[in-house]
Amino acid sequence: MKLITSILLSTCIVVLLGLAGCQKETYTSRDTSGLKPTPVDPPDPPDPTLVSFDPADAMDDWEIAGPGPKNAEKVGAKEGEAWLKSAIKNGEDYIHFIKRRPAVVDAKLSEEDGQFVFWFYCADVTQLKADGQIEMTSSGESDKKEYSWNLAGIIPTLKNGWNEIALNFSDAAKSDGDGGPDIHAFNFFRMYFWTNGKDHADLDVGVDDLRFRKKPATPVNPAILFDAADKLLDWEIAGPGAKTEEKAGKKEGEAWLKSAIMSGEDYIHFIKRRPTPVDPNLTEQNGQFVFWFYVADVASLKEDGQIELTSSGESDKKEYSWNIAPLIPSLKNGWNEIRLNFNAAAKSDGDGGPDIHAFNFFRMYFWTKDKAHADMEVGVDGLRFEERQIVSVSFDNCDLIDNWETAGGKGTIEKPGKKEGEGWLSAPITNGEDYMHFIKRRPETLNPNLTKATGALKFWFYVEDVSKIKDDGQFELTSSGESDKNEYSWNLGPMLPNLKNGWNELTLNFSDAAESSGDGGPDVTKFNFFRLYMWTSGKDHPDVKIGLDDLRIVEK
Repeated sequence: MKLITSILLSTCIVVLLGLAGCQKETYTSRDTSGLKPTPVDPPDPPDPTLVSFDPADAMDDWEIAGPGPKNAEKVGAKEGEAWLKSAIKNGEDYIHFIKRRPAVVDAKLSEEDGQFVFWFYCADVTQLKADGQIEMTSSGESDKKEYSWNLAGIIPTLKNGWNEIALNFSDAAKSDGDGGPDIHAFNFFRMYFWTNGKDHADLDVGVDDLRFRKKPATPVNPAILFDAADKLLDWEIAGPGAKTEEKAGKKEGEAWLKSAIMSGEDYIHFIKRRPTPVDPNLTEQNGQFVFWFYVADVASLKEDGQIELTSSGESDKKEYSWNIAPLIPSLKNGWNEIRLNFNAAAKSDGDGGPDIHAFNFFRMYFWTKDKAHADMEVGVDGLRFEERQIVSVSFDNCDLIDNWETAGGKGTIEKPGKKEGEGWLSAPITNGEDYMHFIKRRPETLNPNLTKATGALKFWFYVEDVSKIKDDGQFELTSSGESDKNEYSWNLGPMLPNLKNGWNELTLNFSDAAESSGDGGPDVTKFNFFRLYMWTSGKDHPDVKIGLDDLRIVEK
């Protein structure tokens, strides 16, 4: 029996040792086929408005002044294959970079939105004299058909090394007597500058990637707070309802100011008196007052009351006010963001309204329709100022003759002298004639999302010789597809004393227009027709060129 037990025990030990010997060792896998790489953010899309003037990758057609080296340097390029590098050597104080393009380049931009951009390298900015210029021309040489920008104003913004310089067409000086460059035919660049003296270490300088682009939109100013409505400090709320700093349900910050029009009451007001005024850094044209308004039951509100903002520390003096009645149809139960444009406000009588750089008082007052209602919670939060984007939509850019009619079929599209885009529409009142009209029929209606109170027609009007124009004629804008129906009109006669020979920018407010009889004027959401008609004082005159460019409907 002992022998059998020993045999069985030995057998088990052998089996266990065999199993242990067959166990697979664990190693770290080197197979990465199943691993996913960390995703890389895609690059920003290229700017579709970019047009290259020169990449500065080679010395071809470049002239660089002075005895310093002149290289297409590959190391440190900001773009492409290289950059153009030189130096103002010790004992020298001047350099220029000139590019003469064999072929012109069309920036495909306007004077209003165009920008010239390039990279400029300077090893030691402190050595630069506050002098020199950057020039772009369409004449193939400097000082003719030229835009120029002085370096003196740019140098304080530079740092040692690379600097991206962005120059707006609209900020440039123009060469005398020739109207500046043809911005569709640039062919010459010059940058010239000096050091403060000749006793300096060799100063490396250079350029790279000269190009045109549409200038970026001006960023909207961030909101400027009037009051966060987080605390009851300096607030007055009328009525017997509770007045609390409520954290739950706030729209911004730490809390909102909550109260109620109690059953048996019908009135409330919220008043904030700021100990110090606030300057929103806005204008009457672009300023907007914004806040959150809570109302539990909009149906209970009476169509009455006002929102007021003043710089006098009290109501009814130095005041902007907006009636609540027109707002009520757009309100919903709960939170509503209220946006009030400065230029839509009524002003207090006799004092010109508020100082918009010193607001210090807010009041909102309103009623329920009656006193028989459940307790109705109301409140405010986040009172602030914001810059609003001003509406400007094109009615016609006058780049094409399509859908235009001119008297006698004399209209043509001219490119030189245009105010915007690709061209302008011109037509002459010729000797022996005394009449001209311009008519535009839009195939599709235009809705600028403006009203009679807020809208205006804006355009460029060219008159070669104002003294020849008769005190008569009209500008018309309609939604009927024809004249004299559903129409706004403005008489030309009162404008003549203010016109000058050449281009005049006109802004015609809808609120100043006469309306066609019996039909209430145009549907301001469906403009589709424009007409200008006018006469000369007689028929015996030299040809008088008349023209239009860039018809827009804008927020006044």
